[in-house]
Amino acid sequence: MKRIIVLIVVVILALSGGVLALRHTNTSKPTENTSQTAQNAHTPLTADDIFSLVNQQRVNSGLQPYIAAAELAKSSLDKCLDMVKGNYYAHINPTTGMQGYEYIKQELPSAKDLSENIEKIASDDPQLIVDRWMASPEHKAAILSTDFTVSGLSICRDPNDIYQQNFIVEHFASLQSQTTYVAPQSIGTLCQDGWISSSTGSGSCSWHGGEL
Repeated sequence: MKRIIVLIVVVILALSGGVLALRHTNTSKPTENTSQTAQNAHTPLTADDIFSLVNQQRVNSGLQPYIAAAELAKSSLDKCLDMVKGNYYAHINPTTGMQGYEYIKQELPSAKDLSENIEKIASDDPQLIVDRWMASPEHKAAILSTDFTVSGLSICRDPNDIYQQNFIVEHFASLQSQTTYVAPQSIGTLCQDGWISSSTGSGSCSWHGGEL
């Protein structure tokens, strides 16, 4: 009788220990086959993905997509790195008092009607970032503005941040010398998802839903 009781206790302990180990495994590191969401969580966040989704919002609203400007990509990166180095998250550097739009003026002196969207988030989901901007009246106004024609976007991260938070900065502007919209065909091909391909011809938008 004692032997039977001991065996039952051992079986119960073994089963309970297995369940606890399974729960611990599920909450620490998902396996490759757990779900599509888990796989997406490891997909690197890119500025191109966010920029494309921003332009998709404009296309959906009947607006022309923003033209990517290298100068604004540089100004947004400078602002992004300044937030990381200065350990702050705001449009104004609390130490120097420098405004985000001043970075635009440094790289693109001819720009006018300047604006800036920023985000800080521990997520690599570009759709979530754009959704958060669209849920904010001020950020949405910049995305759907008819005053701006060019934009640039950058992402940076503090390597010492244990939360792996992304700093995202998008700069918007219009150009003094630009009186009419420059057709996307002059710089590439406008795709269905709002992306502007740098190439033209068949297959230019094969990864972006085809040509618009």
